[in-house]
Amino acid sequence: MTVVPIKLGVAARLAVLLGGLATASTLLALLLQDRALKSDLRVAAQDRLIGAAGAAERLLASHLSGVADRYSAISGTPEFRANLEADHLPTLTYYALTLAQEQSAAFVGFIRPSGVVGAAGGDTRLGKAAVDQVISSSGGVDSSCVSEAGRNRGALVLSGHQVRFAGCEFPAAEAEASLMLADGELHAVVSVPLRSRDALIGGLIALEPIGDRQMAVWSEISGADIGILLPGTAPSLDLQRRVRALPGMELWVSTTYEAERHAIARSRRNLVLAGLGSLLLAVIASLLLARRFARPILQIRSAAERAEAGFLDHDLDVRRDDELGDLGRAFKAMVSRLRGSELRLGHAQRLASLDHWSVEVCSGLVQGGTEFRRLFGLPHEGPIEAEDVVLCVHQEDRDRLRSALRRERGKFHLDVRVPLRPGRDRILHLRGQRNSEADGRQRVEASVQDVTLRWKTAKKIKYLSLHDTLTGLGNREYYVQHLRRRMKCLPDGSSLAVFTIGVNDFVNITGTVGHTLVDEMMREVSRRLVDVLSAETCAAQAGQESARDSAVRLGNAEFGAVVQVESRSEAAALAELILERLSQAHVVEGEEIAIDASIGICLWPHDADDIETLVRNGHAALERVRLIGRTRYQFYHGSMHREASRRMRMANLLRHAIENGELEVYYQPRVRPDSGTIVAVEALARWNSPELGEVQPSEFIPLAEESGLVQQLGDWSLRVAARDLAGWRELGATNLRVAVNISGHQLEPGLVRDVLEATSAVDTSGIELEVTESAVIDDPDEALAVLNELGRHGFRISLDDFGTGYSSLSYVRQLPIDAVKIDRSFIRELATSDEARSITWAIVMMCQALNLEAVAEGVETSSQRRHLIEMGCDEVQGYLFARPMPAPTLAKLLHKRGVLRFLRTVA
Repeated sequence: MTVVPIKLGVAARLAVLLGGLATASTLLALLLQDRALKSDLRVAAQDRLIGAAGAAERLLASHLSGVADRYSAISGTPEFRANLEADHLPTLTYYALTLAQEQSAAFVGFIRPSGVVGAAGGDTRLGKAAVDQVISSSGGVDSSCVSEAGRNRGALVLSGHQVRFAGCEFPAAEAEASLMLADGELHAVVSVPLRSRDALIGGLIALEPIGDRQMAVWSEISGADIGILLPGTAPSLDLQRRVRALPGMELWVSTTYEAERHAIARSRRNLVLAGLGSLLLAVIASLLLARRFARPILQIRSAAERAEAGFLDHDLDVRRDDELGDLGRAFKAMVSRLRGSELRLGHAQRLASLDHWSVEVCSGLVQGGTEFRRLFGLPHEGPIEAEDVVLCVHQEDRDRLRSALRRERGKFHLDVRVPLRPGRDRILHLRGQRNSEADGRQRVEASVQDVTLRWKTAKKIKYLSLHDTLTGLGNREYYVQHLRRRMKCLPDGSSLAVFTIGVNDFVNITGTVGHTLVDEMMREVSRRLVDVLSAETCAAQAGQESARDSAVRLGNAEFGAVVQVESRSEAAALAELILERLSQAHVVEGEEIAIDASIGICLWPHDADDIETLVRNGHAALERVRLIGRTRYQFYHGSMHREASRRMRMANLLRHAIENGELEVYYQPRVRPDSGTIVAVEALARWNSPELGEVQPSEFIPLAEESGLVQQLGDWSLRVAARDLAGWRELGATNLRVAVNISGHQLEPGLVRDVLEATSAVDTSGIELEVTESAVIDDPDEALAVLNELGRHGFRISLDDFGTGYSSLSYVRQLPIDAVKIDRSFIRELATSDEARSITWAIVMMCQALNLEAVAEGVETSSQRRHLIEMGCDEVQGYLFARPMPAPTLAKLLHKRGVLRFLRTVA
């Protein structure tokens, strides 16, 4: 049989020793105090509940204040303000998502001053509730901020790829935090306004859950159960007190009378047992037991004092098996849990690189945790003074840190550098404020966080925003900043030469070799440009900038350079060097690529008064040199601006001319070379402007392509040509065809629909569409698909200006064409050049072999006609037979030639 040892408590031992002596006094005291004791204990319980409610309120306030300070510290960094002020959405979205993950927040949003949420991370649905909570707590609802569905302002609305307020401004004036119930869980809602130079640039709204674990800790600290009650429900325990009323819920603390009931019962028992002892035995027993009782109490008190001082290494040696032993073991367990919590807190602070520290103003002594010491590189143990902390930072930051610690009012925010080794610093963000304690002493409370990674990320983002990722050169934004710097430091008597360098035929090169080789070629172009600038020591003249700083990439095939020169001749010499270097063959992955470039040069301050004009004039000079010839340079002069203005004015007039019907279609016949029979006519647009007079097609057709009007011009030409052809066919010219030119800008899938709509009045077999070689080569796959579709609808296709571009027999075989038009440059030299005759004959033979019609353009002499007849050319066109003429004149010519009568007879 197992004997279970009896555990005799303190009360039992006192009852055995002192019961006999205290029985009488205990019974009397029990009778007199029993009733009063119940009332007193109830009052004490109420007081305890009131204290618990106050403690809960302080815990909530402390937690909300801490959350508000934490997010205010996080969001108050310069990079946050800069990115919000610059409205850089990808960076703000990255910050929102990162912040939500790091802080375990359910929602984080950055708000613009107008109320638009520029970026958000987390649950948008909970974010809406958080915004509603912030708005409702800001005081009142503006009737102008109520949506059509009746929601109050602050509602989040999906609009495209943005989340925004329903038309309201950010409400918070200072960092605030409040409570909210969402999905049955208590959350802390934080709103932090962000300011730059005392101006509101936006704000941050965060929603952070308060879990059951936190509530349990608060309940343990306050000594009562803290819980959430929904409206219409009541606590189930004996004592309860409401702490705070919130929208849709109430926060209560509650407890029971169980402890008081036990206290009354224990009091009765102790009084009865105490009365059984004698007073003398009680005194003797007290003397005998005092030392034994005092020892564990003294141990517990010593351990408590060390714990209060922050040392949790005291280990109690508890061997008693009574209440004092239980108390000692409970205290030991509590210290062990505190030690574990401290270790976890330290680990969390190390992960977040965040810690708290304080400075006592009078003594200058600093208190801080392990992470604080590590971040500043301070010893792990020993006292620390404020000057020790100051000496740890970079020499250039010490005065700012001293000034912040001496500041008597307001908060301070600053970033300091802590040198780790030469060339590498740790960036720390400090935030603090001076506070007065209850005893009158002043203390600076501050936080420190390692923001090195964030600082490097912001620096990299800034670099990427100012540089081209392919070549590493500066981009257009950098170009403007660089020009501004160079203008400020330009010596008297010198000039800044702004070179705008364009690689010619970039689209054709890309289509030929592919984007991968073109990218490598652009890198090689940038390297050669930097090499030329370095070799000429142009950048060294400025005294500050390197050659790489002086070169930028402005677009796909456009570069820029800023060089200090003393004369125009010096700028011209440098331009020739750049052109010579860039014109050398480029060998990329074994492929030799020949390119040429053009340069526009603008001098400051001679050619412009500001940066915008300087850059614009450089582009104008580049466009001018491209018009007059490639692989050369051109200085800007005032006539270029006038010419550009004229072209802009001409483009506007051309748009109105198309809309108002000022244009006219002329027709030039195509005939059989032997008989002179008219078989087709080519539609040619003519413009006689009331303001500009007669404008040549060579001037307004390219202008239409540049300004995007070629689509309207082509549709108009097709409609007019189809209308005139329908009229001639009604008169009997049933076999006559009309050829209409199609620009390369029109060769896209929508062309088929447009052509069918414009020519719906006639049979498609009477419409011939002329396309150039260059238009087909720009995008051969798409061009082939469009031309095949047009051929399936019955349209004839002819290849115009054959022989002037990248003529290829493979293209001719693949394209669904019916005729080839030989360029006039070969016809012009038929009578004088054997080479021209050989090429023309070869083209005619190719057409016969491929069963295509050969059409010669620009026939002006009888000798040319005779050669073409001998070669077997099918059709000819030129001034020898007829010039372009309006439709009525052409109708008379058709009658005169008997075409209508002949065709009517045939019909």
